[in-house]
Amino acid sequence: GAHRLFCGAAAIKGGIMNSSYPFSLSEMARIEYESAMVEERYSAGRRDYGTGDLLTHAEVHALAEVGAEPGVTVLALAARTCRTKGAMSQLLAKLEAKGLLERRAAGKNVSLFLTQHGLAVTQAHAAYDLRELEKALHTLEMQFSPQEIAGFYRVLRAKTALMRTQLSP
Repeated sequence: GAHRLFCGAAAIKGGIMNSSYPFSLSEMARIEYESAMVEERYSAGRRDYGTGDLLTHAEVHALAEVGAEPGVTVLALAARTCRTKGAMSQLLAKLEAKGLLERRAAGKNVSLFLTQHGLAVTQAHAAYDLRELEKALHTLEMQFSPQEIAGFYRVLRAKTALMRTQLSP
């Protein structure tokens, strides 16, 4: 599992990192922190994904999740996106006010659906993400092999799964 990935080949012996990594533990921690801070700032910014609507990363990805599973409940969406039900409800209220999604009562639950405009935003966002990823990969390929880039994504997936296990329910 993920634990083996981080602690296997380059095990920590007596608190000293095995030299198979080019960075010390403190350098690795600093790199992770800087990455998280940049990601946080990027995610908080509002951008136009091609429809004239200014949305945050969280808002547009919530729409994408609803588009991927029409009728999803607020609670399921909150769990999937690592947010509390209250935080997700606030985010959804903004999207509903912008005419991008609608809530429909389904017994005790509320089901979520995209409006036509919400669907257009979701489609524009998907195209935007692919264009931006292609640009980023083109830049990264100048410094790293496709195998190194694929390795990065495998590690990122495992690290994300490991961090998910450490989140409070």
